[in-house]
Amino acid sequence: MNRLRKNKRAYLFTVDLVIAIIALIIGLALLFYKFSSVNKTIYFTEQISEDIIGVLAYTSTHDLCLNLDNTSTCTCPNYDELEQVVCGEYLQDKDTNLLSVMTELIETGAYSGDDVKAIINEIFVEKRVIDSRRFGFAILYTSLITAPDIPLELFNSERYIMP
Repeated sequence: MNRLRKNKRAYLFTVDLVIAIIALIIGLALLFYKFSSVNKTIYFTEQISEDIIGVLAYTSTHDLCLNLDNTSTCTCPNYDELEQVVCGEYLQDKDTNLLSVMTELIETGAYSGDDVKAIINEIFVEKRVIDSRRFGFAILYTSLITAPDIPLELFNSERYIMP
């Protein structure tokens, strides 16, 4: 009889332990799901901006345009906005990279800021290098001559969704 009573106690303690473990697991699962982020997407904007500036700095005008030495036959087959600037008469240094071209355009004032925006849009957004619906990026330029304290926004593809 004594042995039967001990078996019942053992079963009772075992059931009690199993219920406690199940409650502990459910509690931990609820805490985990409550404090975990739901579908949080992280965009590496610093790497994207470094890549964009790298493309502008290392892409030569010779890579995108043909016959730069002769203004009558100069063409940029896939880039109409860039062709207007590079093949025009106002650009002094045609044998350079795209970042230097944009810097010269801004510093000399030969073209408006809208022309620079159009070139950046053509290179990165229209040619689908960057998906502007998923990634917003801005390019700021600080001129040492005109306004060293105020950066000039060359391009901004961010879209703000209003509720």
